[in-house]
Amino acid sequence: MKKILFLALLLTLASCSKKGAGTPAKLRLLSSAMTAGLTTAGGAIITGKSSTGEAFQMGLQLGSEATDIELTPGSWEFAAITWENESGNGPMTGTNRCALTTASIEGEEVVVDLNLSPATCSNSFFTKPINVSGDQFNPLVLHACSSLSHVNSFSSQCGPAQFMGGNNLSYRVVFQGRNLSTGSDLSSLASGCINALGDLTSSFFYTSYKLPINDDGNFPFVILAYEDLNCEADDLEATYLFQGSKHLPTIEQADSLTYEEAGETHFFFADNYIGHGGNTFANSGMLPPYQILTDRYDDPTEGGGPGDAYDNTREIFTNILGTTNLTSPWTLGRRASAPSGIFDGNTTIIDIKTINPTSVYNGTQIDFSYGGSTCATSSSHTTAPLSITINYCDNIDAVPTITTTDDIVTELNTALTNAGIVSDFVVTNITPGANIASPIASSVIVDNGYEPESPWRRNTGLYGEIAGAYHGHLGAILHRAGFLTCSEIPTSGSLNYDLGEGDIITFQFSTGKIPMAEWMNSSGTYPVKTIFEKRVAFVEEGVMREFYEFNCSGNILAGFYRSNYIDGGEDHRVEVYWDAQDNDNLIFESIVYDKRNEPGNNYERKEWNLLKNENTSPIVELWSARNYNDITNSNNQGDVYSAKIQSGFIYTSAKHYTSAQLTVEPIDFVTDIDVNTKYGLDGTNAGATGHQINPPYDPSTLAINKLQFPKIMSAIPGNLAPMSLNDPRLFTGFGPNVTYQAYQRTMDFFDYWKNLDFGSNQGCIFDGTGLNEIFLEPSYYIFTGSENLAYSHLGLSMISDISLYSDADGCTGITWDTNFNMITIDPASISDIAGGAPISNTELQPGTTFDFALSGNISGTNYPSWANTLVATNEDLTVVNNGGMRLVGDQTYTPTMIDGGSVPTVTAGQTADFFINVINAYPGTTVTTGTTGTTPPACMLHAASGQITCTPDGSQAASDVYTITIDNTDLGYSDTVTITIP
Repeated sequence: MKKILFLALLLTLASCSKKGAGTPAKLRLLSSAMTAGLTTAGGAIITGKSSTGEAFQMGLQLGSEATDIELTPGSWEFAAITWENESGNGPMTGTNRCALTTASIEGEEVVVDLNLSPATCSNSFFTKPINVSGDQFNPLVLHACSSLSHVNSFSSQCGPAQFMGGNNLSYRVVFQGRNLSTGSDLSSLASGCINALGDLTSSFFYTSYKLPINDDGNFPFVILAYEDLNCEADDLEATYLFQGSKHLPTIEQADSLTYEEAGETHFFFADNYIGHGGNTFANSGMLPPYQILTDRYDDPTEGGGPGDAYDNTREIFTNILGTTNLTSPWTLGRRASAPSGIFDGNTTIIDIKTINPTSVYNGTQIDFSYGGSTCATSSSHTTAPLSITINYCDNIDAVPTITTTDDIVTELNTALTNAGIVSDFVVTNITPGANIASPIASSVIVDNGYEPESPWRRNTGLYGEIAGAYHGHLGAILHRAGFLTCSEIPTSGSLNYDLGEGDIITFQFSTGKIPMAEWMNSSGTYPVKTIFEKRVAFVEEGVMREFYEFNCSGNILAGFYRSNYIDGGEDHRVEVYWDAQDNDNLIFESIVYDKRNEPGNNYERKEWNLLKNENTSPIVELWSARNYNDITNSNNQGDVYSAKIQSGFIYTSAKHYTSAQLTVEPIDFVTDIDVNTKYGLDGTNAGATGHQINPPYDPSTLAINKLQFPKIMSAIPGNLAPMSLNDPRLFTGFGPNVTYQAYQRTMDFFDYWKNLDFGSNQGCIFDGTGLNEIFLEPSYYIFTGSENLAYSHLGLSMISDISLYSDADGCTGITWDTNFNMITIDPASISDIAGGAPISNTELQPGTTFDFALSGNISGTNYPSWANTLVATNEDLTVVNNGGMRLVGDQTYTPTMIDGGSVPTVTAGQTADFFINVINAYPGTTVTTGTTGTTPPACMLHAASGQITCTPDGSQAASDVYTITIDNTDLGYSDTVTITIP
């Protein structure tokens, strides 16, 4: 039999017959709402612990549950808390009452009376002093933080939420029930959902919940963290345990800090997946700073879709820096609209959209039926499917009254009214009062609408996500692993970390492999570029997902980031360089690759972006080049955008590239722009002033030396930094700078060469002068020809390759494929100019040579592996010869000389041509003649054949002496021969 005494809250231990010593007794836990007017509508917690260490905790969500649990005989301590929930705010709210007692369980029927009283709640068993006012627990103010390294008082802010707030959006407090003796679950007490109520910028939450926060490890509880706003079970991201060290010593505890202010308990906890409050990067002064912006784009009010330069540059901006309200645009839904508006023979005249985001009206067709010269406007509609027809003419009547845009708008609204949907649409007259320029587009489709969704995570942008890792989970996991400062992070080995429920990630460590970008602070002086000191990689299920490179000294506020997310038909890859010295300065360069391969939606998107924030000016600038290949519809195209945000306005420039233009037209934001538009911060058109300035830097990634679509399309994604600790692109035995500089300078060199104009066409050697220029002239030459740039070399003279560049027509087209994939460099060939060991194994110093092969076309002949040797010079990389490279030639050229054995005899009165051979008739060699007689012969040097042709005029007489001189002033070579007339 079970004996139940209806007192306050009871623990009844009973059996149907007496049990011997050591026999477990059944404990029935229940709460009563029927005695003495006491209610437990706010739930209850009951705990017990025996003298032998056995323990349990259970929660009662309402006052009517009852749960059985078997307890081992012995001495037990029992405690209970109830809440009354007088105001209907849910569990753990209202007046709290507590009970604490001991009992001896000896196997016989025992009644344990827990006398619930508010006064007992002030006992230190239940609460620490700062958590209680009188005998009532303080209401909870919950602060979700990325780390606790900066928290030192109740007024500490875990904000801005972009970087310092917790990872998640909603939370639930749960006192989980468990029998620690058996490991079995018991009933639990859970709070309602704690969330931001639409304000994602807040990371702290005022609540009515009153918790027994104490220093003794009594009443363990967890905080469940969800990545959405509504505590949906499928969106549970993390579970943090607090006050569990006493009863659950083997389970990792989450860190927290508690402060009291004005009768409220401020509870700070680390919501960074692992619940650890320390942070390696915070200890090292390496936390990327939040960017303060004087002016920025207004936040979107609906999701993305077709748009103008404002919409597209705003998308680039928010993808990097996020939105002010931290809401992802795609969660806002989108209003259905006619994407290009309604247009007549001149321009777009009317815009039609749904008032709210919805897909209900997608596919609605609006037809415009032209009736000729004169008719009144009219309309009709069908409902299944929904369509509207507007009938119109040039004139409404014979007066004539000309049909205007106002008439069309009125008729559209009439049709919408007759269809019963006018309240769902807004029709905007873009050109009020304008006469119609017939015909109006025969048909437009309202489309692209979709419904809003609940916010899912904060939209902090790519910079915010990277910075958030430093502020949160990356710094926390490293700190928990014992690497308290950056200098302690290893450069080899690995570390496994269990996130719980068998979710294990591996950290891998190595030295950095990426040279700092030229625009980064303390990046070194070329060619001695600083390499990031350390690399930390995340590996999940055997696959590297992302890695970070950073410095522990020097510029500690710059970094490199690389990630891959490949899942079925989705492929997303990112490469980022960033430098943020303070809240007012950021340079952020990214390459983003997106691919979808789904039924009816197969595309690739390749994108390069650069953003500069100089808020002290204040000014924000961005540049973007996007290649979008719609594979489904066989449409490969591109767009470039630039924008400047300054003094309350946004200045944009844009150009669209067709498939044909992608491969031939350069990217030039100054001279090759389609549209320039000035906008207000809200997108209102404010004029036709753009941002026609080229990016201040070339791309930093290894495989793209210049911002050109062919290079973007060739290099992305295959030549992004590989997802591994080691970079197989790098030359074995050499520092990363050697590989980066060799490839980028080789690409620069051949880009420069192929764009030179030697005559009337690019890449065309038009005549001997052009041939001379490409080889020897200081302003153009590709071989070293002046003493200050010359290096000794034992190889053959490059004059032997002249035949490659000239033909009978005297004009040769040179086209090099200077994409990274088309260039091969042999690292085994790297040496100094004399063939000795490399001058440096870490930098491409002047005088370093290497062999290469390059794909190209010369005189219409393809050279898939035209091979030669390049030498690095000490030239300015931006002057004379981009890249500071030269093809290696014989710098001690074999002298130009006249072949004495070929000098003929010339007779008096001879008028027939005579010929003299020249050895090494280099381009630019000239011939002059003289005589002791009347008239010297007319002589011409044919450099290609190496022969001088001379024509005497017959005036020569016996004993006259011809003097024939060849001269190459560029090389300092000359030779003279004399012919005496017999």
